[in-house]
Amino acid sequence: MKHASNNLQPSAERSWKRNGKHRAKTSLTRGMMLFPELDGSSRDALRRAFFGGAATLAQRFGVTDEDIAVHLERVAARASAQKVALPLASNVADLVLATACTRAGTTRASLPLSTLRVEMEPILKRTAALRVGNEESILVARRFWVEFERATLQAGAGGIQEYNGARPLRVWISDQLLGKLERARAMNQDSRDGTHAPRTVLRLVGT
Repeated sequence: MKHASNNLQPSAERSWKRNGKHRAKTSLTRGMMLFPELDGSSRDALRRAFFGGAATLAQRFGVTDEDIAVHLERVAARASAQKVALPLASNVADLVLATACTRAGTTRASLPLSTLRVEMEPILKRTAALRVGNEESILVARRFWVEFERATLQAGAGGIQEYNGARPLRVWISDQLLGKLERARAMNQDSRDGTHAPRTVLRLVGT
């Protein structure tokens, strides 16, 4: 991974960056939202991390460093952030995969999503087992993945387009599942509490 950038000729690398910047600007002006933008030094840091450890994976999925920059800018916009948070350099390969998965409604998203599903399936089962037990964990994990994939492909809330590279992708997705289970448990608890709450009897004055 470290020497993946050596496979790219300087002229090809410059062309890749140039084309990526053009695509990024086009993507940013397509929607109604104004995206926070990475400054020059942040883009340089992202580019170094990209070519230092993620270029081979990026070539497999057709993702450029500028594609990742656009992804991060959109994450910041979704969170109404004023600035774009730089990802940890160790998580840039995860951002490549996440960016490839966000190509909603296209067949290009199929391979990265399948790759991620295979990797995440045992992790999600173990995560679910922490809350629901081993027998139910398989069903819970599969149901979560179906919803997560649908949100990703439809660019909805809770999909991978919210991933910003601050944590490893597998940890972030596992936390999404845990959060969902915790919210469901809280709702069930509130429902039970409401069912067993004592009734208040109103009596009319004079009766």
